[in-house]
Formats: sequence, structure tokens, C-alpha cells
Amino acid sequence: MKNKILIFGDSHSLYFRKTLDLNELMPILKDIDVTLEKLNGATIKGFGNRKSTLNTLDIFLENIRKNSPNVIVFGLGQVDVELGFYYRKIIKRDTTNFEDFCNKLIENYLSSVKAVLSKINFAGLIVFKGINNTTLTINQQKAILYTKRIITENVKEAKEIDKF
Repeated sequence: MKNKILIFGDSHSLYFRKTLDLNELMPILKDIDVTLEKLNGATIKGFGNRKSTLNTLDIFLENIRKNSPNVIVFGLGQVDVELGFYYRKIIKRDTTNFEDFCNKLIENYLSSVKAVLSKINFAGLIVFKGINNTTLTINQQKAILYTKRIITENVKEAKEIDKF
């Protein structure tokens, strides 16, 4: 039986794609079908949500129907941790500390995945990819400018953006 793996995640899941070169280097992988559904900006918060901006739930369900995987790899969380936390902290003035934020994020992740998988009666293997080490610590000024640009993209007034 051929293993069929569906990888569903944010842009950081790109590293799991199976290339022709990889097949040449590791012939054992030839019997594994890998489908990568990469959604730039996808978040844990938006995954189980019927009305998420990126429509991740419908895209995920469509990929399950189309690919019939026996392994699903979830690769979400990078955007939540690197940007979502700061968006809540700075734009929404949320006072939640980072540890509590992460614990709630994990709780939401697990409950969303369970709820979605129960709808499709998936009996295969579930894998959770951890988040990558952040690249936003190499150059602090670039990290601040990048984070500021992303979390303030919906703020219209320049004077408001300058407050951050």
C-alpha cells in the first residue's frame, strides 16, 4: 500500500515538499505520495473557523476529499507566534502573557483539529510539525519593521501607525 501524506500548513511547511531530486537521493521515498497544501499566512486561530480570511477549513476538507491521505501533517503556528501575539498585544491591547497565549493556542489547535477530523471520520495518522526557529531575531531592526508593517497593515492613518 502506498503512503499518501497530506501536509497542510503555513509557508514554513514548504520545506516538506517532495522534489524529483529528493526521490533520486532517497529511492525509498518513491512509494510515498506527498501533497503539500501551503497557505501563506494561515493561522491556528483561523483553521477551525468557518469564516476565516483564508478559508482554511474548506481548503483542508477539499484536500482530504481529493487526496484521501492516510497521514496528515499539520504545520500551523508560526504566524500565530511570530505575528499574532504581537498583533493582539499592540493593536488590540491584550495583556495576556506569552506563556498563556501559547497554552491557549495549543488548546485551540488540538480542539480544532479534533472537531474537523471528526466531521470526516479520519482514522489515519496525525502529525503536528513544530514551529521553526524564528528568523526575526537575526536583525532586530528588520524584525521590528517587518512585524510593525504586518500588524498595522489594516491601520489607515499614518499618525496611528507611528504610535507603534
